[in-house]
Amino acid sequence: MAVLSGIIPVFLLIGLGALARRLGWANEIFVRDLNRIIYWFAIPALLLQLLGKAQLDTAFSGQMIAVCLAATGAAGAAGLAYAVLRREPAARLGVIVQATVRGNLVYMGFPVIYAAAGEEALAVAAVTAAILIPFQNILAVAALVGAEGHSGFSAFKAIILNPVVLGVAGGLLSSLMAWEPWVWLDSFLHLLGNIAMPGALLALGAQMGARTLRESTEAVAVSTFLKLAAVPALGIVLMHFLQIDGTPRLVGILLLATPTAVASTAVAQEMGGDLDLAGACVMATSLASFPTYLIWGMMCQ
Repeated sequence: MAVLSGIIPVFLLIGLGALARRLGWANEIFVRDLNRIIYWFAIPALLLQLLGKAQLDTAFSGQMIAVCLAATGAAGAAGLAYAVLRREPAARLGVIVQATVRGNLVYMGFPVIYAAAGEEALAVAAVTAAILIPFQNILAVAALVGAEGHSGFSAFKAIILNPVVLGVAGGLLSSLMAWEPWVWLDSFLHLLGNIAMPGALLALGAQMGARTLRESTEAVAVSTFLKLAAVPALGIVLMHFLQIDGTPRLVGILLLATPTAVASTAVAQEMGGDLDLAGACVMATSLASFPTYLIWGMMCQ
C-alpha cells in the first residue's frame, strides 16, 4: 500500500534520530543548529523550487482547503471549550488549543505525502499549506495571548516573517510570473531543498529522544484525540459530502492528521504557556501518529 510505504521510511528516520541522540551523536546544540538550518534555508528552498514549477491550476483545490480550514477551526473551538469547562489557567488553555490546531505539516505531512503519492501530491500539499499554516499560527497565537504578561506582538511578527510562509509566497509568485531560474540557481535550490525533509525528520527524532513523556494527563489525552482522530474524521465527512476524491482527498486528510508541530514548544515558551504540557502534547501526538496515519491513509485509498 502506497501510504504504508510512505509512512514507514518517515518513522524509520525519526527513530534513527532518536538513536543518534541516545548514542550521543546528536546533542542539544547540534539538533538546535540543524533545525535552524533546515527551518531558515532548506525548507524555503524546497518550497521555492517545488511551487515555482507547479501548475497552480491543478495544485489548487479550493473545496479541500476550505474543509481543512473548517476542521481546524472546529478543533480549536472544541479544545477551547474543554479548557474553559475545566477552568484551566491561561498558560494551559492556550497550549491545549495550540496542540489541537497546529499540525506538523512540513516536517511530518510533506514527507509522508511525497513518499505516498509523489511530487504532484506534494505540490497540492504545499499550496494548501500556504493558507493552512498562517491560519493555524493565528489560532495558536490568539489562544496563547492570554498567557500572563505577553502582548502577542512578537509572536505575530514571527508569523509574518515565517520562512515557510515566505518560501511558499516566493514559489507562488515565481509560478504566477512563469519565471525560470538560472541553471546554477535551480541546481542550488535543488541541492539545498533535498536536505529539508530527511534532515527535519532526523532532528525531530533527536528532539523526541531528548524529552521524556511525563505521566499522561487528561489534557494531553484530549488534545491527542482531537488532533489525530476528531479533526481527520470531520475532514473525511465533509469531503465525502462535497464529493472530494483522489489526490486532494488524500492530501487533505494526511495534512489534517499530522501530529502537533514541534515548534509549538518554542511558541509556548515565548508566550508564557505551560512548556511541560506543550512538550507532552508534541510527544504524545507524534508517537500516536503512526497507527492513526495508517488508518486515515487506508480510508483515503
